[in-house]
Amino acid sequence: MARGFKKKAEGTTATTKKEIRLTKADLAEIMDRAGKAQLTFSEYMRRCALGRRTDMRYDVDAINALRHVADLLRLFHQDPRVHLPEEDVRAALIEVVQAIKRV
Repeated sequence: MARGFKKKAEGTTATTKKEIRLTKADLAEIMDRAGKAQLTFSEYMRRCALGRRTDMRYDVDAINALRHVADLLRLFHQDPRVHLPEEDVRAALIEVVQAIKRV
């Protein structure tokens, strides 16, 4: 799924630079969090500093695909022609739920 970019209003493009000091561990942590939120380092830092939301952008296609797999597992389990051990179905559904939580 392609994401479009909003064009910034004229005169709102960030052009000023400011240097900050970070430990390697702090930099790695911030970069990791920015990546999970699908934001650049600069955008993530601006949002944090200004109290704006840094929520993760969820991959809707992946979540829908995982839900579809979970629904299929339930259907197979309910179909009398298909024998799936309840423990296998339960384990698979737990795995799907954990995958959804990671996304």
